[in-house]
Amino acid sequence: MSPAKTDPPAVAPRDPMACLFVHISVANLSEIEAAFGPKAREQAFERLLLSVRQTIGHERIEAHRSLGIIEVTMRLSRMPRHKRTAMLAEQIRALALATPLNSDKGPFFVIPAITAIAFMPGRSERDIARLKAYDYADRQRPLAHARTEAASYRADMKSAAELLGQLANGRAAFAHQAIAATGQGLPPLYHESLLRIGDDDGAFAACEMAILAVERLDLSFAMDARLAAIAVDRLEHDATLRLGVNISARSSSFHRFGRHTMWNRLRDRLRDRPEVACRLTLEITETADFASLEEACEFVAGCRQLGVRIALDDFGTGRRSIEQAARLAVDIIKIDGSFVRHAADAAGAFATFLHLVRLGSSLGATVIVEGIETAQQADMARQAGANGLQGYHLARPILGPHLPGTLQTANILHLDMFRALHSSGHDAAAGRPERVGSMTEWDNHARD
Repeated sequence: MSPAKTDPPAVAPRDPMACLFVHISVANLSEIEAAFGPKAREQAFERLLLSVRQTIGHERIEAHRSLGIIEVTMRLSRMPRHKRTAMLAEQIRALALATPLNSDKGPFFVIPAITAIAFMPGRSERDIARLKAYDYADRQRPLAHARTEAASYRADMKSAAELLGQLANGRAAFAHQAIAATGQGLPPLYHESLLRIGDDDGAFAACEMAILAVERLDLSFAMDARLAAIAVDRLEHDATLRLGVNISARSSSFHRFGRHTMWNRLRDRLRDRPEVACRLTLEITETADFASLEEACEFVAGCRQLGVRIALDDFGTGRRSIEQAARLAVDIIKIDGSFVRHAADAAGAFATFLHLVRLGSSLGATVIVEGIETAQQADMARQAGANGLQGYHLARPILGPHLPGTLQTANILHLDMFRALHSSGHDAAAGRPERVGSMTEWDNHARD
């Protein structure tokens, strides 16, 4: 059993003398080497190092290539530790994941992992912070790829590269499916936003297999945060909309690949717009286990505090136990459609379906039954006490406008901030990439 995870020690957030030790690594480095070879391992580390240099400059960086680790020491100054860590993580992640790297065995993505420890100036204090960062980073290390066979890993990376590339290039759309309230004359509870990918002929189709590949690679966070941000864009534009967006259980954490490094930009947006937050539902899918149930509970509580509703999708199909559902305290439980389909076959099957609906209600959640394809199924769901119905009998998904590409929305990388932190020009003599502005510029930006 892994040791309990605890926050790295904090310091006074406004102490201008405090420093930050940052441990940065490639979370999937061993998987890349096993599937794509040692040259790809070198490519992955160089991509990460370039991303770090482009974010914070060349000073205070120590690269340990044999270990696959980069160490950074910087002044914390006036910015709180968690905020600075979040900014670093967001920008390094955006650069590292901007495009896949190519090898003779196919494309692959580099997943950065970041741990930051605050300390007061002094070599001994830095050494202590360094030891704590290494220890914490090791305990935070994500699980290895579920399918360890190299060919499977390469196939998943190819599927992920195609899906994320189409999303970045604007060749994707949401298909919105209404979730009907069971009461007479009531408007839909909300519309679920289902990702669709376009082909060369302009047709759009579902992409479940590619989404599962992204999830197996632990890349879901890159897609989930982006799609949620696009949904928020739409909610801000239209005050009548209520939208739901699917996210992987692996993304249901504020701390994946580093403490306080996930979902920060979206939370900042919604904290300032409660009238938008209350119209957003994040649906946690059933196709993967939580990286940490404790972190998932914190994620659900944090989102609900902002006004966002959280749903457990496809409940009853195996991965989510009753204990998990009770601990998560979600707003909505969506009963998998297989239960209502089988409910008409035998009294025992209907009893199971009725039990699930009542169980969801007993946990204080709104209960939605998925997969409603006939009037009989809709009647059974109403009879069981469901609050909402979803399925082709009630409403088919309706294709919406194309999703904007990466550079148009800047949802992965906040370009205004990124440009403000960068200096202009190129060090041609040194042959180095464009450098980032000094830490003083960063601190002044934070004060503004």
